[in-house]
Amino acid sequence: MFFYVDKPIKHHDAVPLADVQWLDNVMKSNCGQPISFRDAWLMLRKKLFPPPYDPHPWVTGRAETTVEILRSILAIYEFRLQVGKLKNNLEDPADFAKFLYQPEFDRDTGEYIHHREDHNHLLKRIISSLQEGLIPGIDLRYFRDSLSDGTTGLTY
Repeated sequence: MFFYVDKPIKHHDAVPLADVQWLDNVMKSNCGQPISFRDAWLMLRKKLFPPPYDPHPWVTGRAETTVEILRSILAIYEFRLQVGKLKNNLEDPADFAKFLYQPEFDRDTGEYIHHREDHNHLLKRIISSLQEGLIPGIDLRYFRDSLSDGTTGLTY
């Protein structure tokens, strides 16, 4: 990430300089109490999430190492950088307020490629609701027949 003495020696594009400066200030001026390198990184990672949320540890079931904490922070920064690139793409900006994903543009056809949702996943959710009795009065034989009928578009 950074090698830090008084100023950064090497900068990673995904890491905001303001966070490095914040980390430096926290480690230098903690009301006279020394703060460990690991604790400072834990505080920085917590700062990257909204107030009521705690970040999920890199590895569950044991205490994280400092390297694992740094990996999780860098993964967050890298993810934010990639989303920022999609949002700020001048040729094709992504609007994540309207779409869950950014459709790919096919240069050969000049159209956007929209992949369909896995219909089997939706059918599994319907079947589990039926099995739990959340949709009363349904005859499951009709579902079985529709999954075998090639004209429904629901076959494998």
